[in-house]
Amino acid sequence: MTLAYLVASIPVLPFYLLFLLIFFIFKQIVFVILRYKYGSRLVELNHADTYYCVGEVVDNSIVLFMILNSDLTEEDMAKKIENCVDTKLVQNAKQIKNLFTSLNSTMGYNYLLAEEALAKNHVSILDVQKRGWTTLHELAYEYSSEPLPLNKYLWEMVVVKATDQWKVQNGFKKGQVIVYIRLHHAISDGLSGMNLLCSLIGNSDTFDNFLKTMSKNIKTKNSVLQFLQNLYFFFIIPGLMVVEIYKITKDKTLWRNKSCNGKNRFAIKVEDGVVEKVAAIRRELKTCTFSEVLLTATSKAFYDYFKNKKMAIPVNLGTFLVSIADLSNMNVNGIPQLKNRFGIVALPLPVDVKSDSMVTRLNAVKEFTRNPEISVPFTINYYFYTHLLGYFPPSIKMIFLPVKFTTLAISNLPPIDKITVFGNVDLDDMYFFTLNRDELAIGVGLFTYGNKVHLGLKVNEEFMPLQEDCEKFLENIIKAVEKMRVEVTMKRI
Repeated sequence: MTLAYLVASIPVLPFYLLFLLIFFIFKQIVFVILRYKYGSRLVELNHADTYYCVGEVVDNSIVLFMILNSDLTEEDMAKKIENCVDTKLVQNAKQIKNLFTSLNSTMGYNYLLAEEALAKNHVSILDVQKRGWTTLHELAYEYSSEPLPLNKYLWEMVVVKATDQWKVQNGFKKGQVIVYIRLHHAISDGLSGMNLLCSLIGNSDTFDNFLKTMSKNIKTKNSVLQFLQNLYFFFIIPGLMVVEIYKITKDKTLWRNKSCNGKNRFAIKVEDGVVEKVAAIRRELKTCTFSEVLLTATSKAFYDYFKNKKMAIPVNLGTFLVSIADLSNMNVNGIPQLKNRFGIVALPLPVDVKSDSMVTRLNAVKEFTRNPEISVPFTINYYFYTHLLGYFPPSIKMIFLPVKFTTLAISNLPPIDKITVFGNVDLDDMYFFTLNRDELAIGVGLFTYGNKVHLGLKVNEEFMPLQEDCEKFLENIIKAVEKMRVEVTMKRI
């Protein structure tokens, strides 16, 4: 932040403050009406995700497939899950009250409304053959693109009903039961919410232990300094937005996606042995994290894709890292990125690295992960999304806020140990991915379960037109990890 920016922002500051004040007053009027109408059922939704809760409840969701080795029928499995919801969740409804709310909108403002906690609103059976879906890709893409139940509840657990032939053709085993979980980020801490639903059907102590360790919101201890910081941002940010938005649109170092058509492709890659390969790399280098190795491999996969398609190779990709478990030394505005806690770090992901060495590429990545520069544009956007956005209706936000500049989002569930559910049912595998937000071009889901690394890719067709491109992209991430392992081993020898 320089003096020039401050001077440039002074003429527009009064107009932005007036604009802000008008909508602040308007919002208070709307919520007075809502409080009178709904009373204690009204739960105001006022955080970053208010921007994305527009229209149908489709965007901004996270999805998990759980593959169970069970001799139960799909109907019996659904009854067991319903019983867990009606007992464990309902008994702890106050502690996890946002799970039992629905998303509503009035006069342009979104809010959560407390609903009766019933399993029938969240648990169902989906027959893939009645839908005419022959592949997991169709199930994952078509169903995930549909609104959530009744177009307002924020999560669901669906037991997929399919023949053994369908399961074998899609890489599963006969008799396995597929449980589909989808959860909307309007619940706020979406990734912890997903872990909560996973633990729900776990053994008796799994859910109880999770409730005890649920992450708490981090608040600044010094309330006076917090007030002064908020006051400073309130008065200085609106004017700075004009200057900084202009600057970021002129930035030629980051590849930005063009307006996307809304059609996406989906791919999944599950690879055994990657955890050991990353561990071997970390033993040799001693100064890198698990996530940094996978980010480096993703960087190499992008480089290969741009090169093979004869596209201009960008210096960096604008990237959001969502809930990266082992980057706890990073922070945003003083808030560390903690395991099991939803948090975002924005940083450039190097792509055009002038070297074939994977270690050189890793060092380029670490320059940003170890010393992230929280730029003025990011600080402005972060504060606006977190604090000031609640004043504006979504239609106004879409007009004025530069949300279309994000290219890549990587969501990372914390490592999950092998578990059993319902006492003796083995959870064989899990697939995880995130749904794209608005015109986001690429979304990558990453987590480890047992000894396997799971990659999920949701990408716009305009960026990757062919399904084989999606499959190859994920394969290249795994190959890049192996290439790095060979390189560090050869250096030691």
